[in-house]
Parts: sequence; C-alpha cells; structure tokens
Amino acid sequence: MTPKEAFEKIKALFNDAAMPAMTEKVTSDGKTITCEGEFKEGSKCAMKMGDGTIAVMPDGDYTLEDGTMFTVAESTIAKIMPKEAEVEVEATKDEPSIIESMKADIAAMKSKMGMSDEDKAEMQSLKSALLDLTNKFNAFSETVKEGFKIVSQLPTEAPIETPKNNFKSDKSSDKKNKLEAIINSVQKIETN
Repeated sequence: MTPKEAFEKIKALFNDAAMPAMTEKVTSDGKTITCEGEFKEGSKCAMKMGDGTIAVMPDGDYTLEDGTMFTVAESTIAKIMPKEAEVEVEATKDEPSIIESMKADIAAMKSKMGMSDEDKAEMQSLKSALLDLTNKFNAFSETVKEGFKIVSQLPTEAPIETPKNNFKSDKSSDKKNKLEAIINSVQKIETN
C-alpha cells in the first residue's frame, strides 16, 4: 500500500462517520427546521432552505404548524413550550387576586430553586455542547489511532538512491574512484 492509498483510507474513515438521525419540522410560516436527533431541548437545529441547503438557525422564538412554540439560542433548541389547550373559563370577580397570588407563589418557588429558567436552559445547552464535543473527540481519536495503525503496517522499501556517507572511507573504493577519474580524463584528452 502506498502512502497515497493509506491517506485515502484515512480520509474515507472521516467520510464514513455515522451521521445522527435527523428530524424535520415545519414552522407555521412554512420554513423547514432540521434537528439533529429528536426534536427536544438541547438538540442542534438548522434551517433547510428551498434549494435543499442547510443554513444556521437564527436565534429567536418559533412556532410549529401544530402550535408548539420553541426558542433557539446558538443553533440549539433552548426551550419547547407545548401547544396550550384553549379553555374557556368563566371570569370571576376574584380573578385578579388569584393571579397576583399565583405570581407570588411562582416567584417564591423560583427563589427556592436557586436557578432561573434561563440558567437551567444555558446549563442544559452547555452540557449538550460538552457531550457533543466529547463524542466528536472520541470519534476523531479512534480515527487517528486507526490511521496510525494503517501507516505502521505499510511496507517499507529500499531508498531510491544509496545515501552518501562522507564520514566513512572505504580504501578500495577510493582507489577505484581515483582510477576511474584518471581513465575519464585520459578519454577526454583523446577525444579532443
């Protein structure tokens, strides 16, 4: 196997890396969203253009055709809010006080939990990114190991030209070289 063939095998290993399953969803405005793996919080996502190319998913809030809303931050699904059921409730005169009471309860619970929803989303995003990088590093590490294994198994060949060593002197070859030089000089003189 030549070094070029070995390089092609290493290159093929990179190209044959297993691609994760992709999930496609359509937004309410008709844009196609492609997610790495399942459509869930922490999944990497991108926008599929009309010509089939994939573009970076801009940060922002989106709504799917089924009404599910989700938030994208740094091309990752940060939060998914399922479609809310439409319920008609009869208004009561105590409604404002109930709402204020619920808001106070929610604020109290958030302070007890210690982390805001944004902090949790960021933590999940970082955890997902770290896991993704770890998996890519492990795959790359295995590919490099395989590449070195292939290169180490390549046959070796003799050098094209024998290396000239100026530090050793072979007396018989020195005499031979001097004699050949004299013969060459004599032949040049005879031809002139």
